[in-house]
Amino acid sequence: MGEAVENKKQGIKGRIRHYSAQTSPTSRKILKVMSIFTGVEFLGILCSMIKMKFVALWLDALGVGIFNIFNTTIETTTYLTGLGIRQSSVRELASAKSRGEGYLRKMIGVVRSWSVVAALLGGMGLTALSWPLAEIFFDDGSMWWNFAILGGAMILNSLYAGESAVFQATESFMRLARAGIIGAIGGLIVSLPLFYLLGNKSISLSIIVYSLITMIAGYMLRDKKWDTSDVSLSSLRPGVKMIKLGAWISITGFFSALCQLVFISWLNRTASTAEVGLYGAGMTLVIRYTGLVFNSVILEFYPRISANLSHPRRMNLFINHEVTLLLLLFTPLLLLFLIFREWIVYLLYSAEFLPILPFITWGIILIIFRVVSNTLGMCILAKGEGKIYMLSESADALLGLALSIWLYNEMGLEGLGIALVIWHFCYLVLVSLICRYRYHLNLSRNSVILTVVSAVTAFGSVALIYTVPQVWSITVMSVVAMVYIYCFVRFLFSRRKSRTPLSQSAQ
Repeated sequence: MGEAVENKKQGIKGRIRHYSAQTSPTSRKILKVMSIFTGVEFLGILCSMIKMKFVALWLDALGVGIFNIFNTTIETTTYLTGLGIRQSSVRELASAKSRGEGYLRKMIGVVRSWSVVAALLGGMGLTALSWPLAEIFFDDGSMWWNFAILGGAMILNSLYAGESAVFQATESFMRLARAGIIGAIGGLIVSLPLFYLLGNKSISLSIIVYSLITMIAGYMLRDKKWDTSDVSLSSLRPGVKMIKLGAWISITGFFSALCQLVFISWLNRTASTAEVGLYGAGMTLVIRYTGLVFNSVILEFYPRISANLSHPRRMNLFINHEVTLLLLLFTPLLLLFLIFREWIVYLLYSAEFLPILPFITWGIILIIFRVVSNTLGMCILAKGEGKIYMLSESADALLGLALSIWLYNEMGLEGLGIALVIWHFCYLVLVSLICRYRYHLNLSRNSVILTVVSAVTAFGSVALIYTVPQVWSITVMSVVAMVYIYCFVRFLFSRRKSRTPLSQSAQ
């Protein structure tokens, strides 16, 4: 009896050592990837800041509005013709690694072959629609050549999407980072003279230049180890399953982007292209720039959960670790953003863009809900549940469109910021229910408490901005931000310290 109890204890200790040994390297990998891509994204943000600053100065709000229309058009077309390769292929390649190098090489060839198909579909599709798109957005068919140029950017983006999926799935994060750096710096260097010399006519040219430089960098930096992978028509067949999931992702992304395109078109006709520019500037601050940092973490998280689909307990561990890490990271960033928001607008744009302050003051709160909802949303995607993913994302897009139109009519740009917060909260509730009842994936009690505390902190900070003198609101938010930064550092340090002895004993 005593021997059985002792064996049971040893078995429990062994499992603890096993999971501890797994958790410690995982935490280190997250920190490594986050540090690499946070630096890369910071450089990308800096280049984008410089670019948009000169666009705002040389091309004014009209130029920013045209930039937003072109980028949204590319995004919408990518979702329609991109076959979801960027997302679905990472899942397939991450799973293929466990079946040996030969099979992985074969699947890389499959991904590259389908990337060529997606490139041709996107390029020809957007070029064919260039004239009607020019009529829809500008009531001027003479602008068609801008959309034709964007068709070339579509081809380059699709080819690079396949390579970046290979980088991500094979954990070649440094190569992916270098390609991003070269694209950001090269695109900036070439774009600025174009803006100065050609004005608004240079916008489509600057977009294709950035795509070209990034694609060339990606091909030059790819691992020669995988160059022997077969790219041909015959290699398309093994990717049919991947493309089925990708098709659901494409439909979902297209519908979401279409809703965004409908809103921008409605805003352009209801208000003005300059108002679209203000909206685009605000969305860049609260969605794009914050999303870049978040995406640097997802680069590592998505392949990891895709490779552990058969281990629900491990997935729950990864999810809660990710949520805690991101909330402790983003909440102080949110507070610092609120403190310096006016200076940020001056720095990135100009005094002409100050009307977006109410929009970004409310809109930045969405970060709290987005951290949790996107982490859970990645699990739906990793499970390969394309139909569930499409239904949830499409419902979310329709809700966002309705809220944006309604609250803009009621409150203007400030209403759009409030709409973003309500929109992302509803999406969080939706994906939480799906993950809980369909996949039995739950947030821990501590993760839920931290989410609530961070949300209360965000809303409380905005309330302070509107109700007390500026010096008091800045003081309170600075103190709370420092507390969060301390908790973030302590979380990382205590996690390493507590896991290291067990990890060493396991080894």
